[in-house]
Amino acid sequence: MKNTNLILTVALTAVLMGGVGFWGGSKYTQNQRISRLAEMGGRTGGSPQNIRDVNSPSIGNRGNGIFVGEITAKDDKSVTVKSMDGSSKIVILADSTTYRVSSEVKADEVIVGKTISVLGIANSDGSTTATSIELNPVMRGQLPANN
Repeated sequence: MKNTNLILTVALTAVLMGGVGFWGGSKYTQNQRISRLAEMGGRTGGSPQNIRDVNSPSIGNRGNGIFVGEITAKDDKSVTVKSMDGSSKIVILADSTTYRVSSEVKADEVIVGKTISVLGIANSDGSTTATSIELNPVMRGQLPANN
């Protein structure tokens, strides 16, 4: 009887520890993903809920902090981007916005007709304040743009 109780106790403890380990690993992985998304926010006060996963099928939709599209208008403080779904979004160019191709570029290289990927914070008025803009982004399943 003592051996049966001991075996049962050891087995239950092993199952419990395995479950706790699995749960802990799942939480760790979830936190790592959120940390990577927060880093993409540029440490400008953005939060992970304002940043959409780049692999999401809804990139280009209104209200998200990241999207891809063609520049249709530009002034000193903003660009208007026509997204892949045909909608347009105003992107506010903050002093802290970085501009990149494969390396950092200047704001004057962001011109009408170029395709860009925008990462930023979605504003309540529907615009986005850019933290990072990438020229000619290569999206999964697409060839690089030639512009």
